Amino acid sequence: MDSSNSLREHVRYLLEGGGAHVGFEAAAADLASPLQGTRVEGFDHNAYHVGQLVVLRKALGAWPAD
Repeated sequence: MDSSNSLREHVRYLLEGGGAHVGFEAAAADLASPLQGTRVEGFDHNAYHVGQLVVLRKALGAWPAD
């Protein structure tokens, strides 16, 4: 496995809840509506923007399949 495939597999592992990380769906499941449009200081995107990026990446086949 070359280094780019190794990195992809590791990122997939982390995104699916591997290690000390929670998967995206679990992290976003109970996000309260009033918080969905707020931004954390120091970050450029709010939760809605991150969610839309996930949807777009999945549609383009650039995100791990469920």
